[in-house]
Amino acid sequence: MSRKIKFVIPTVFARKETEIKCVEAICHQALKHNSENEVHMVCNFDSLEFEQWKPEHKEIKKHVSNLMHSISRALNVIARQENTKDFDYFCFVQSDVFFENESWIEKCIEVYETHGNVGVIGTRPHSAFERYHVPIKHVKVNGINEMYEVLWSDGIMFFSTKLFDEIGYFDEQFFGDCESNDFCYRALERGYKNIYIPGRWLNFKHELIGFDKKSPTPDSLIRNVEKSRKLFFHKWEHIFRQFFQNIYEQQAAMYNNDSYRG
Repeated sequence: MSRKIKFVIPTVFARKETEIKCVEAICHQALKHNSENEVHMVCNFDSLEFEQWKPEHKEIKKHVSNLMHSISRALNVIARQENTKDFDYFCFVQSDVFFENESWIEKCIEVYETHGNVGVIGTRPHSAFERYHVPIKHVKVNGINEMYEVLWSDGIMFFSTKLFDEIGYFDEQFFGDCESNDFCYRALERGYKNIYIPGRWLNFKHELIGFDKKSPTPDSLIRNVEKSRKLFFHKWEHIFRQFFQNIYEQQAAMYNNDSYRG
């Protein structure tokens, strides 16, 4: 039985050549897997370049979220669509992630449906949060013996659309960071397992594009990221205390300091 998937790629369209390459490749692979799949690219602000861009694959659906640098808002624009419930899976792909062929889609589905009680599948820890990428348990599924249950992971976030009914949408209080962490932690609280799959098993490549001079408010972005991290720490302080004892005191001192800019 073929599974229907919504693929979502948030963007600021700052490195458009890389991001266009990403979404066009995802669209080709998604439609080859199942012609009923949908591919959405959501720009975080009203960009003339994004508006004028005409995708090679006409099936790519373009949207504008009008909240600069908010990944959670961009994802929710698509997650809240009425037809999302008609899809089996939701897949958030970062705009600088590439897969060599469509086999990665089947592998994600296979792991999701054979391992049992899976919350979110991801391919890597966030570059800025590698110290928070803690393996909980080694797992093996159908010959893939380098997978781990983890607190959270991203690069991609592949999960059942039913999770939205159980744990809600992405929390838009997290602005520019921590939205994927928070979503994964909520899945853990409901008893699900988040799974990290090594990128090489999915023919996965990541190009760190970050933000460049086209980002109009880098200082406000930094402030919002810092606010998000402070909010995340206080919301999930019990997780920090349990799994990150080596940095807990340092983090607590920083985020409880009134002078902290976040």
